[in-house]
Amino acid sequence: MRKVIIGSIMAATTLIATGEEGLKNLRGVDQELDGIFLREIKYDDWTYIGAEEGVITKVVNDILKENKGKDGFLDTATREYGDGNWQYEWDQIAAEAERSGDYEKAAAYYTVSAYPYFKDSRENYNSYVVNAMENYQKVVEEDGFYYEKIEVDTPQGKAYANLHLPEKNGKDYPVVIFTGGSDVFAIEYYRLFKEYLAEQGIAYISFELPGMGINSHLTYTPDTNIVHRGVIEKIKKDPRFNGKIVVGASSLGGQPAVRTAFTNEEDVTAVVNFCGALSDVWKGINPETVSYLPMLNQVVLADRLDTSIKGFAEAAPEYSLENQGYLGKMKTSVDIMSIGTSTDPVAPVSDAELVTDASDNGVNVIVASEVGHGMPRSVVLPLISGYIVDKLK
Repeated sequence: MRKVIIGSIMAATTLIATGEEGLKNLRGVDQELDGIFLREIKYDDWTYIGAEEGVITKVVNDILKENKGKDGFLDTATREYGDGNWQYEWDQIAAEAERSGDYEKAAAYYTVSAYPYFKDSRENYNSYVVNAMENYQKVVEEDGFYYEKIEVDTPQGKAYANLHLPEKNGKDYPVVIFTGGSDVFAIEYYRLFKEYLAEQGIAYISFELPGMGINSHLTYTPDTNIVHRGVIEKIKKDPRFNGKIVVGASSLGGQPAVRTAFTNEEDVTAVVNFCGALSDVWKGINPETVSYLPMLNQVVLADRLDTSIKGFAEAAPEYSLENQGYLGKMKTSVDIMSIGTSTDPVAPVSDAELVTDASDNGVNVIVASEVGHGMPRSVVLPLISGYIVDKLK
């Protein structure tokens, strides 16, 4: 294993509420909407996919004002689809962008509308699966690339993924398979393809994990990489691809990505795991400790697992890759790069060390930082793109 420690990064920009002054944009400040909003306001991530700072500030302030004085989380206080409702307010902004022909902003705002996505919400389905994806396809095609929604087989039935090609009629493509976490949508990493992979002649496939977005009809069971395996089988039969595959993921997606290095060892060239929740955090969750997790994480993970918060707490240890017999017990010939911060409680350095120790050619990149879990995509994508391109050439 090679360990690399690189310089510190600043904490991501956050949005905080400060009394009558409303929402402020500050850097390096902890999220002070905790306890006020269920959702985290992900300023850096949303501006990175096309949202505007001023629009985020305005919509969140409007929701705060509309629900002022109500009980519970203010972003969930208005459940009917109208003024003050999270989905409604963001859908209005998204529809306005769509009417003006700004499909990138429309896709971004519809995606924020659906965040963090609950499978029983018709508004979530319409905002993301219908509207965000429709605008996203227009963005990809306007950029001169080929887009195709593909269908793959899994033990739970059909799953869906987004295929991107540098050219429609190209062939002999290596491919990157990429996923985000439990509340990150497939379209949010498009810039990895647009800015780094396409010019190198590399195809790109993205999808949501089971239980979310276009795969919300599936359940995130301990067999977490069912969609990955289905996509790989699809690739192997498609003459457009040359058989070289890199799998990448962040946060909750890191677990199925790393798992694929073991279940599909002969098919995968390399895995990139950044800030992946692989083992330690899963082993530590039980009915007594689950309350220490932020409420957003509790309700989102219960939704993905198709259970209650109590059910999630009871099942969590089954998701640990150590408990499943992979990490600490098995080796893989797949090259693995792990990237994480030095202060991440969800993806601790010890998890990354287990991963890179399991690989014949493991690299562990530690970013000295006080950010905690996750890093800005503007920092991560340049770090991983060179590694990916090198493995696929």
